[in-house]
Amino acid sequence: MTLSVRTLERQELHAALADALCCRGPLPALHTAIVADHIRTLIWAPYLRTADNDRQPVHTSRIFAALDRNLRFLPAESADGVVAQHSTYEFVRDQLERCGDIVNLGSGYWIPGPLRLVRPDTAQAALIVTGLPTATLRQVFKSPIHSIGPARCLIGAEEASNVFAEERVGDWLGVSEPLPSWTEQTLAWAMTQLMPQADIEDDSLEIYAPDIFHARRRLGFWLEAKEFQESAPTLRLLRPKTAARWRFDRPDYLGIFHCRASGAQLTQAVQIPSDMAYRLRFGFDQRYGLPRTIALHRVGQAHKFELKFDLPAPEARILGLCWSDLGDNSDRYIDDLALPALKDVAAMLGIRILQS
Repeated sequence: MTLSVRTLERQELHAALADALCCRGPLPALHTAIVADHIRTLIWAPYLRTADNDRQPVHTSRIFAALDRNLRFLPAESADGVVAQHSTYEFVRDQLERCGDIVNLGSGYWIPGPLRLVRPDTAQAALIVTGLPTATLRQVFKSPIHSIGPARCLIGAEEASNVFAEERVGDWLGVSEPLPSWTEQTLAWAMTQLMPQADIEDDSLEIYAPDIFHARRRLGFWLEAKEFQESAPTLRLLRPKTAARWRFDRPDYLGIFHCRASGAQLTQAVQIPSDMAYRLRFGFDQRYGLPRTIALHRVGQAHKFELKFDLPAPEARILGLCWSDLGDNSDRYIDDLALPALKDVAAMLGIRILQS
């Protein structure tokens, strides 16, 4: 028997890998998909053993060592190739954790996440969220799996939905109720927790007031207390001001101000967790009718966007479906197949999607 072997040019190699992974995206999307599937396979490997007591979590050091051995063909983006590659590995690993493909047990140990089939509204494809390697998923669904960046999609999925119950995006994220009702319930709870404050002028505070900026035809979100005025007292987000020379974790509060000509005075307040405070910003934006915007720019079958603000929890998990340019994490990309999920999240948070 004769075995012929020839060296593939890099472009041929990329084409073969893109075909194997059904990755129609640009080169950074393919590289992300390759790293992502290696990470999933390494974490899933202990589950191929028959004995349950052999299924041990896999440590980050073993994952990165295996990636170093197996992915030497990926180009380095800097003179220090190891540092550049490890930065890419970390980014992809964090994306897989964010969307739920893998689970961090702490101390650098990882296990695969459970299989979930997520169907966005009006979507032609279902998202597959799981730690199973792509080759295993092909056997499970008996259908091609499209791996584009960290996201994996199944087009059609009618037969699969008979075996695996489909979830809506909100169910996958763990959103238990719409943001407007969550906001109202949170504010109602806060009203029962308010404590009296010293009735003095306080110029060390800033207040979340995009509505006042809008009324004054200015851009901004946080207004100094000495500039704050409203006709009737309402519950507002507030926090201490900071400056470049100050370094501290700022607490967040909900409070009521009494406005005078000289400025606002905090009369009642309650401290709240930072994640609650951040999500409340989007709730207040909806109340004020001042939606934020995400601008998408088409690049082939993907969309590029720069997110000028973070998304709150749990909606931020949607960003785990995105990839970035190699060596540059400022811009994000999302494929057409995963875009409906981003649109669902934007609708939940009252964010406008602009496409060009």
